[in-house]
Amino acid sequence: MARIEIAQLEKIYPSEAHSTGLRALDRVTFDVADQEFVCILGPSGCGKSTILNILSGLDTQYGGEIRIGGRPLNGGVHDVRIAYVFQEPRLLPWLTVADNLRFALECEGVPRASWDEQITRYLGLVGLAGFARAYPHQLSGGMQQRASIARSFAVEPDVLLMDEPFSGLDEITARRLRKELLSIWRLTHKTILFVTHNCFEATFLADRILLMSSRPGRVYEEVPIDLPRPRDYDDPNLFAVNAGIVRNFLKTIGEE
Repeated sequence: MARIEIAQLEKIYPSEAHSTGLRALDRVTFDVADQEFVCILGPSGCGKSTILNILSGLDTQYGGEIRIGGRPLNGGVHDVRIAYVFQEPRLLPWLTVADNLRFALECEGVPRASWDEQITRYLGLVGLAGFARAYPHQLSGGMQQRASIARSFAVEPDVLLMDEPFSGLDEITARRLRKELLSIWRLTHKTILFVTHNCFEATFLADRILLMSSRPGRVYEEVPIDLPRPRDYDDPNLFAVNAGIVRNFLKTIGEE
């Protein structure tokens, strides 16, 4: 089980301009069920990425309580494996695509005997079966992000954290990769927490959307997306749900 439970999460950064520090997160509380796909939607600077950094163990200075798989997060998650997909692919440029995956598998202690099978499987799922020996500079931006996603899934994580992974891509490529991501998720049943500032993207992807306020960030509403899967970009119901969330969001952050 890879349920995420967050209670009263706070993050304060040291600041010369504020004697008590700069509060980034204010009593953030939410759960993500095992195998659920949840999107965090919020304006820039609201602390979305900070939440992922804390969950991944990159940031260990915070207040509140976090449990993953029922166990407290105390700078690590014990037997729960977490993978992180960043905005940029962050592939090692001196390694081929396949070797980038091998490096991740080695770092995570995955048995060597399964490496080739894992690499073949996940490069195939992201449409890069013919690019295992290519170097990152030989790939387009979209292909590099596909390789990054394959690398994250290849280590068989219990939880996948994704920080605006498609924000640097053109919309046509992003649409294709969203569909590919959902296809892999349906096959692998991972718990995914996906950060975005793109409301339509969140509506298309998520089982549930967590709406965050401007800094200091807090989750002010949870919106279930009760639309059947697989979803169609041209579905008028998708547009209707998205429009309602946009109105709510803009009103809350003071843009309407």
